[in-house]
Amino acid sequence: MNLNFRALQGVSGLALIAGLFAACGGDSSNGVTIAGGPQVKTCTGNQDCNPGQVCGSTGTCTDVLTGAGGGSGGAGAPPPPGTGTGNVTNIPTGPQGGGGGVGGGCASANVMFKQETPNVMLIVDRSLSMDEEFGAASRWDTVRTALTDPATGLLPMLETQVRFGLTMYTSPGPMGGGGFFPPRGGRNGGGGDGGGGGLGGSPSAGGSSGAAPTSCPVLVEVPIALNNFAGIQTVYAATEPLGSTPTGESVAAIWPKIQALDPVTFPGPRVMVLATDGDPNMCGNDNARAEGRRASEAAIQAAYEAGIPTFVISVGSDVTEEHLRRIANLGQGFPVEDAMNRFYPANDPSQLADAFETIISGVRACVFDLNGKVNLNAATMGRVTIDGMDLTYMDPNGWHLNGQGQVVVDGSACQQIQQGATGVDIWFPCGAFVPE
Repeated sequence: MNLNFRALQGVSGLALIAGLFAACGGDSSNGVTIAGGPQVKTCTGNQDCNPGQVCGSTGTCTDVLTGAGGGSGGAGAPPPPGTGTGNVTNIPTGPQGGGGGVGGGCASANVMFKQETPNVMLIVDRSLSMDEEFGAASRWDTVRTALTDPATGLLPMLETQVRFGLTMYTSPGPMGGGGFFPPRGGRNGGGGDGGGGGLGGSPSAGGSSGAAPTSCPVLVEVPIALNNFAGIQTVYAATEPLGSTPTGESVAAIWPKIQALDPVTFPGPRVMVLATDGDPNMCGNDNARAEGRRASEAAIQAAYEAGIPTFVISVGSDVTEEHLRRIANLGQGFPVEDAMNRFYPANDPSQLADAFETIISGVRACVFDLNGKVNLNAATMGRVTIDGMDLTYMDPNGWHLNGQGQVVVDGSACQQIQQGATGVDIWFPCGAFVPE
């Protein structure tokens, strides 16, 4: 079978059809033919047997499905690397393999597999400081361009491969001396987003331009979905910075919604990507920086413990490096005091775009769901290749089975997929795979 992946290129590759696998039948020999007729082949391991057979407890080769000597001659050799055309590998469907007695051959069956699809919530700081210059544009506009530009944005390129959602967070605008940043003027007739407010809460909650929100945190949300570029672009274009930076309280409100997603509808890893340009504070008090940092750490740690890692991007250089390091460590499951910098500094538009690309590329799953089951006794007969390079079963940089229905690519081989490997082939011989 052949999977075509092109990292960050908008090629789907997430529901990919493989070739034809076989289940065997007939009366051909499972060993060798010598004078006097077919003989049962002795063995010390599966490597001594024909394709489609395993070394049984009696020290003789037996067919995978029938469990009996004297069955099919097997499926022949694996397809050569690079035989795939598009997303389909050409695998012969006629009789193949070993001794080939009367009635020998394999009945073909379609076998499909697909790569797990990541679920990524993009969390963007909407505070008024995001309106500051960042190269030729503001921080806010640069982040928005990196994500939603129709020609170069991350979302239009990857919306078929990654389920994206978007949450923009802030505090309410000016509320009679509440200590929040004032909204910027000069757009839409006064304050940010017209008159006095901005998008107060999620679209589903009735937030609209010109209506000042009163609750905190203020979240503008687009739920996670495939092919979500148009929906995110529409909401993003209608939203501008205001207010302050209640990061901890916002993340605490966001991650439970991701955890609550139906695993049947939203299989695959769940991830948050946080892009912020300043140290956090608390709802109602933009000077409560120490409390804001503690709240951010607690929320990100709770999300990780719930199975939702967080990757952190610093938009500009205003965020305290120690705080970035601590929340990035917690978001990826490392000790909070670890000295390694695991956050992504973005001090110019190019670094910002690279940070988004690197993170999303890195969360692409290396797990492939099969539409059937592999006979575990025949797992060593399987063949997995990346760009024509054979991977070793049960090697730290090879592949393994997760149960009978998933192939998992590991280590450096997984990194190749995440970095844009163009072809993945998965093959099992006749009788080693049972379609459902």
